[in-house]
Amino acid sequence: MVEELDIPQWSMDFRIFLARTGLNVKKVSEITGLSYSTVNNFTLGTKRPGIKSCDKIKNGIGFDMLEALYLSDKKEREK
Repeated sequence: MVEELDIPQWSMDFRIFLARTGLNVKKVSEITGLSYSTVNNFTLGTKRPGIKSCDKIKNGIGFDMLEALYLSDKKEREK
């Protein structure tokens, strides 16, 4: 099981977006065509999305995963 502290910022941003929009993993999977387990891994932060998955998420639900990844990585480098 993943502890809260182990979840990357980009994943937390994705979770917050889903909560604010009323979406869940199943619905995102249906909309984007990504598997349930893939989307679930993104929400847990156990799998980092590639560019194709980021595009499917942005086009499907409007969340810019590439931007979230970039900002998260930038913040990590600044530590």
